[in-house]
Amino acid sequence: MGEVRAGIDLKMLSPGDIKIQHNTLHIQLPVVQLLDFKLDVEQSRIYDVRRSLFLAPDASLLHQDIQRQALEQTREAA
Repeated sequence: MGEVRAGIDLKMLSPGDIKIQHNTLHIQLPVVQLLDFKLDVEQSRIYDVRRSLFLAPDASLLHQDIQRQALEQTREAA
């Protein structure tokens, strides 16, 4: 399970970003920024590790690599 926090910095608003036209207020908001993204490692599991005599992966390194990939995919999806 991944979690992403995003937001805008209202301090980046300038007077030119705020316009009133025909009794309607238009505000051009700043670009959304990713503030934090994380993976709940307690909820992540490796379901299948296939071993061979010659290329036996280290399960802990494999788990770290998969977590890193999942975190990157979560960030990209956001």
